[in-house]
Amino acid sequence: MKLLDEREICGLIKALQSNREAIVGIPDSLINYVNSALSKLTQVAGYNGFEMELTGPNLAEWIRPLHFEDNLQDAINALEAVERAKKEVLELGLIKLHINQMEAMLEANELTGTAYHDQYKEILGGLEIEQFEENINIRYTKKIIDLVEFSKAAKLGAKLLFGITEESIDADSSRGEINRIRESLRNLLEAFREIEKKDQEVIIPISLKQAKSKAGPFLVSEWHGDPGDDRTLNSGLNRKLLEFDLTDYEELNQLSNQRIKRIGIRVVDLFTVEIPRGAGESILFHPALWNVEIQDDNNGYALGESSLESYKINPIHFKNIHGNADPNGIVWSRYDSIVNINANRRWKLQVNSTSHNGRPSTDVRDIVLYFHLATLN
Repeated sequence: MKLLDEREICGLIKALQSNREAIVGIPDSLINYVNSALSKLTQVAGYNGFEMELTGPNLAEWIRPLHFEDNLQDAINALEAVERAKKEVLELGLIKLHINQMEAMLEANELTGTAYHDQYKEILGGLEIEQFEENINIRYTKKIIDLVEFSKAAKLGAKLLFGITEESIDADSSRGEINRIRESLRNLLEAFREIEKKDQEVIIPISLKQAKSKAGPFLVSEWHGDPGDDRTLNSGLNRKLLEFDLTDYEELNQLSNQRIKRIGIRVVDLFTVEIPRGAGESILFHPALWNVEIQDDNNGYALGESSLESYKINPIHFKNIHGNADPNGIVWSRYDSIVNINANRRWKLQVNSTSHNGRPSTDVRDIVLYFHLATLN
């Protein structure tokens, strides 16, 4: 009984898929093993059948749905890993077929129990085929899950951020789910490359003390809190919580398809504002450090039609911000939860009542936010 080569085994697999009765000259034990292995391989390769749910909020909790670029790249990486693992699964299947064929040959030639058979068993034990198979299956399964989750997230992000519909990038499902995902990711990548050609970046500074809404009133309705709500240079902050609505800010409204890349902040306090003093007068001080928290004042970012389908935007905590009058002295945060969020929304900003060295918040003369945006203008 001769060993089958890879070409003959592949031919046997095709024959089993079409008509088992036509197979002659192959022991039933080998045919049964090949048939069983083929069934298992088919089950593993079809594991990603739930890719049919391509959009919606039902993503793994570790996925950031609006991190479109990262999710697209992670999906492509997962696809490459799945292809490698799938090849390993098939190669392992061929190895196991060869092993089973060798067992059948040894049995047919009455070599079981001989020194040759014992040596063969010792070699097989060193290969640790079962452990290797388990590791491959675990890795393959994990990468299939990554592929499905990241591709779903990338498609959802493309729809929410750029209006790219599922229908415009989806592929024919008749060739199998892996091929479908591969083609849809290729289509999505091409669509995004066209968008990148138009994408621009801009930084919009907004003084919470001086900025006005489109209609005319100040964005922050109360700064000092006195009857006249003094907005002069030396008027200090007399509010712990500032609320403002950037949907009324004209400079932002002029930008189409705006997406936050990061938010910066600069605190101007008493000692960074130039105040006239008498001749020869000087003052010694230690600079104050301020803690500021910025919050989204909406019900998250809508992922679907239902109010329950929303992405929560976590607060941004700026710690120990140095009072700084220099426009270049910006403290930047690239907080994960704000990436690709539209800045045109309601916000809250909270300042600690005192600095690290006990200075009151009334020493704060202005707070300037810097929105680093990507836009298709």
